[in-house]
Amino acid sequence: MRWNAFGTVVALVEADITSVPADVVVNAANAALAGGGGVDGAIHRAAGPSVQQACNALPFVRPGVRCPTGEVRATVAGNLRAQHIVHAVGPIYDARAPAASDRALASAYTAALTETVRLGGATVVLPALSTGAFRFPVRLAARVAAKAVAEFLQDHPAALTSVTFALFSARDHAVFVEAFDLTLGQ
Repeated sequence: MRWNAFGTVVALVEADITSVPADVVVNAANAALAGGGGVDGAIHRAAGPSVQQACNALPFVRPGVRCPTGEVRATVAGNLRAQHIVHAVGPIYDARAPAASDRALASAYTAALTETVRLGGATVVLPALSTGAFRFPVRLAARVAAKAVAEFLQDHPAALTSVTFALFSARDHAVFVEAFDLTLGQ
């Protein structure tokens, strides 16, 4: 599915994120930037060891944390068809504080898009942040992502030529299409 939003093509595809060419690939990272499973593991495996070496070279901001929740760090892209990887740390979902979880997730998406522009990227591919091991409900995450992307593009018209979400499953793709259609489909 595709939309044109404020001079930017927004696309949602069901695909392995490592197979989607873009200037910047956004990684669903953990705060230590230590690699992991899911999207993080797939990106690290496809990109090769230079990415983990670049992550390891980044300073800790406090013990065990190279990148706090809601923030991003950029590294080389290794073997990926991209110029950079932007490692975004989404929140672990807290049902007792859903508004705080939403804000932290929106911050991670906004920071990833801002960093893409700062790096000179025109195209970016993103995953569904926090929906795997961090247990953010997919339907809620999709709404937050759609709103964060729409607000960023409205504030920065034509700063990016394309924003693509690579969603791993047909179910996630359908949920994200519904949320983006409600937000961008006017």
